[in-house]
Amino acid sequence: MFADAVGAGLHSSAGVSGYGAGDTPAPLSTAPTARGPSASRADFEVQNWAASRNTSLESASLGGMQVGVSSGGIHAHAQVRALTSEAQGYSTGFVQTMHHSTRRAVYTDGTGAVVNTYVASRGSVLDQRTDISSPVPWYNYGVHLGATARQPSMSDNPTWVVPTYSPEFGVPARMEGSESFTTYLVVMVGNDSSTIIYLGNVRWNVNWQGRFDAARHFHGHDATVGAASSSADGAAVLSGPAANEGSMGAFTGGA
Repeated sequence: MFADAVGAGLHSSAGVSGYGAGDTPAPLSTAPTARGPSASRADFEVQNWAASRNTSLESASLGGMQVGVSSGGIHAHAQVRALTSEAQGYSTGFVQTMHHSTRRAVYTDGTGAVVNTYVASRGSVLDQRTDISSPVPWYNYGVHLGATARQPSMSDNPTWVVPTYSPEFGVPARMEGSESFTTYLVVMVGNDSSTIIYLGNVRWNVNWQGRFDAARHFHGHDATVGAASSSADGAAVLSGPAANEGSMGAFTGGA
């Protein structure tokens, strides 16, 4: 994720927004907050755990003064069942970490000379759906397990909105940079990150390298999504500012 919704013109069914985005149903029931006996990884059954690229690369002019580029991204889903009474008190869903991000839009004048560069960056941060007020540390919303199997899902379409013109009236000619993520399938009691149990993870990344044509359509790369792993290992960032918070970009001058 990285910013606010970019509006019409880009793929919106996945909840496109700046430093990522996604779609997941609202919680099916209110997650408990009381701490009961703790469960372990063995107390949960995971089936149909999979991840894939969500959509294709898209770009659009937004109101004439901005250009939005959506990299596509990830869609992930699973079926999770609690096998013990202790496990039934947990919720399941996703947490996500952005490991790094560098985005650069290079602006040129009518001769093709570089006049300015628009830059945004992040380090290792919590990533979540701030546009739907997801509770920390969930990426979207956890779904209370109870006695029946639940099917959490998520999607993320990293998108960047840049100005149509630089202060020198240059136009965006190309983009550079990359970013990487890990999406974790987890369970926890309510929103309590101290109770988190990792059920699996998937690594994926975005390559922002590409060019704009004369109509300001962007030609670049789709996201690369790895295989969904059932590893119980996890080291997600579970607190602190989310990727969508902070500067969405600034001009830094010529090359």
